Amino acid sequence: MTLRDTAVVGLDSKRRPTFFLQRNDRLLNRHNVSSILGWRANVNFKPVMSEESAAQYVAKYATKAEKQAPAFSELLSDVAKAQDSGSTAVCLP
Repeated sequence: MTLRDTAVVGLDSKRRPTFFLQRNDRLLNRHNVSSILGWRANVNFKPVMSEESAAQYVAKYATKAEKQAPAFSELLSDVAKAQDSGSTAVCLP
């Protein structure tokens, strides 16, 4: 991501209108303080600037594969094994 001192509206690499937020750190997600405080979780959003962008977002979101969390019984078993071995940490897959 490109670092910038101010937010601007410009064209992306495919010549589509895009809103580029102020960004002063390559490792930090774009964020809005009010939304993070209200939602109390990480959020990553940007305004939709065209019908094509909206369609691409919906298609990407609808086809996104979610990583399945381990079953609770499996997690509990791993915790018990870690306790038996005297370890203070449990590694999750």
